Amino acid sequence: MSTCLFLSFRAGASPAAAETAKLDALLRATPKLRKALVHTPASASDPYVKDGAPPTLVLQLYFAALPELEAAVSRTGQLGALASGTEFPVLAAAETAQQAMLVRSFA
Repeated sequence: MSTCLFLSFRAGASPAAAETAKLDALLRATPKLRKALVHTPASASDPYVKDGAPPTLVLQLYFAALPELEAAVSRTGQLGALASGTEFPVLAAAETAQQAMLVRSFA
């Protein structure tokens, strides 16, 4: 059974192209990361649902096991760079939420 980490960022602005490119490189270099889905906002109109503005960015990161996820988000882990104001200024300043969970696949 694999694990998944959701990182949700709410910021006043979208990351610049250079920051997005750095994010892509960071994710590609993250040890033991099996799959990464990067979600960006889109707009839709629904008269019954008024949820407000969507997150600026949501990362959905898959690891084979919990210890691998924990290593990536540890103080010295690869994903700690997301809190760097010099490397990722928009993401580091954003309101961030996180959630890790077990992943079960169904037919």
